[in-house]
Formats: sequence, structure tokens, C-alpha cells
Amino acid sequence: MKIKRLNIFEDSHVIFSWLLTKQAAKKNQMVNNKLNKINDLVASLNKRNIEVCYEYVPPACNIGDIIYRGTSVQNLLNDKEQWVRGSKCILQPTGQ
Repeated sequence: MKIKRLNIFEDSHVIFSWLLTKQAAKKNQMVNNKLNKINDLVASLNKRNIEVCYEYVPPACNIGDIIYRGTSVQNLLNDKEQWVRGSKCILQPTGQ
């Protein structure tokens, strides 16, 4: 199987903007170093004809944050399908 596209999902507007602009707005050396590594990885994937797309996910759709938002064990059990298949938000076709 050949990978043609990699979607990277982010639920933070700040980090999403860093990914799109390829730099942190403030001169934060650690963040910019990490962004440089990400940019190098993306360039390497692009050379292999793998498209990299960044997608924004509203925090309410981030299943990793369910515990932090507060929920019951019963709600987790009732909603187990999204843990198996992924959040409904990321399964929808992207705008690109």
C-alpha cells in the first residue's frame, strides 16, 4: 500500500498557526526548533510524493480530551465506537 497523504490534526489554534506559518510568533527557540524538525519531516515526505495536510479539530471533537472535560464511565462505554474508529470530526472528508 502506498501512502499518498498524511493528515495531521491539531486542536490548538496557536499550534495550528505555528504549523501553517512554520514558525512561532514569539521568539521561542525551543518551539521553533521543534517546528524546524516538523518542517524537515514534511519536506522529506513531500519529496516522496506524500502530501501533508494540517487539519484543525475543535477541542470538543478531540476524544483525547474527554477525561479532562469530565465524563462518566458509562458515557465512555456508550461512546466506545469513536475510540475504535476515531472521532466523527476527523472521519469526515476534509476541505482539501
